[in-house]
Amino acid sequence: MKVPGNIHFAILISILVGSCHTGNNPTDTTTAGNVKIAAAKNFENIIEAQRNTFEAIYTNATINVDYVLSEQLLALLLNDSCKVIVRGSPLSGKEEKVFSSNNIYPISTKIADDAVVIIANKNNPLKNMSITSLKQIVEGKEEVEVVLDNPLSANSTYIKDSLLLGGSFGANVYAMQNEKEVINYISNAPSALGIIALNHISDKDDRKNDTLLSEIKILGISEAKGKTAYKPYPAHIKTKQYPLSRSIYMINRQTRAGLGMGFVSFVAGSKGQLLILKQGLVPSFPPQRIVEINTN
Repeated sequence: MKVPGNIHFAILISILVGSCHTGNNPTDTTTAGNVKIAAAKNFENIIEAQRNTFEAIYTNATINVDYVLSEQLLALLLNDSCKVIVRGSPLSGKEEKVFSSNNIYPISTKIADDAVVIIANKNNPLKNMSITSLKQIVEGKEEVEVVLDNPLSANSTYIKDSLLLGGSFGANVYAMQNEKEVINYISNAPSALGIIALNHISDKDDRKNDTLLSEIKILGISEAKGKTAYKPYPAHIKTKQYPLSRSIYMINRQTRAGLGMGFVSFVAGSKGQLLILKQGLVPSFPPQRIVEINTN
């Protein structure tokens, strides 16, 4: 499937998406009850780890998560279908105005730094590439096949916004259904490139990642030709030396101390941030370690 052009925000918010509709439930608290949230599919690994841990600690709480395309999230939040969304950017000024015109004032909380990674077949001689080369490839100016997970995913949105400035992908860019399909395709395509989220393969304790990484390789990316290329290691993401670094935000429209607010606070707190660190990503609020030194 070829990747279609960009979809405007004004069109999106006019679509009534009812897939995760829920009525108001004033009985929930920050640690009990039920809440519906929505997250971009590319962040499922991150949010599932957080949800499972939160519900294990607070046994009277249920976090219902719908994993949807990135382009659907704002409509869900605006329509009050969900109390919290998770995506790869905070609200823009234009988006904030749309919400404020409806007397809604969501709060954006940065929870982690992730990255978009470019993968290649393990037998592909290419090891590094510049942002300039990548831009020319996804614009269709070079005859290199590129596959990504979905034309409306958080990964696609990031590439379009950061490299194409909202423009369309070239005819050489194709869409799969998910990131696993992208990896499977690249493992059998010696000359193609794939675009996936780092969090899909970054958890070193997840044994399935060993198998995935044995079939592909991650390319280093430089800011320009002739410059140093960096891999998406946490240190390079933190310093933004890796050019395709991005942040993950939880955007909460719940104005009271309900379960949505409680879940966001948990993810941004010490336990949630420790989970982010464990998954090989960069926490926004690094967990503090207190060491007592005995001078006697």
